[in-house]
Amino acid sequence: MDLDTEAELRDRCPYCRSTFEIVVVRFSTFSTGIVLSCPNCAIVSADPANSVGSLGTLSIIRGIRMITSFNTRFRNIVASVIVAVLAAALLRHGIHIYGGISPPEIRLGAFLGIPAVVLMLLLLGKRGAH
Repeated sequence: MDLDTEAELRDRCPYCRSTFEIVVVRFSTFSTGIVLSCPNCAIVSADPANSVGSLGTLSIIRGIRMITSFNTRFRNIVASVIVAVLAAALLRHGIHIYGGISPPEIRLGAFLGIPAVVLMLLLLGKRGAH
């Protein structure tokens, strides 16, 4: 049977061959459910492949794990940024107070170090990709 013909048969009532009308569309996290109805026979049909009830427990558990994983990664990124800012502040303070270097000299050294760090990241990134 042709795929177009098969799709047309699915969209029509098996008794009177009238086209189904969409009654309800339900959106879920992982799928969409559609409830169809025949205007003549009042037969209600749910799309079995995409119905909301076919989600199952495994899909819900998978969704919860994805959200938990995202939350954990987000917390780790925020914590890393906070630690990096604190470390930079402590280093700058220590270099200024104990090293006797003025803040403008520290700033100039930091700006001159940026190209070196970028170059190292680019070289290490290319080496790790191969």
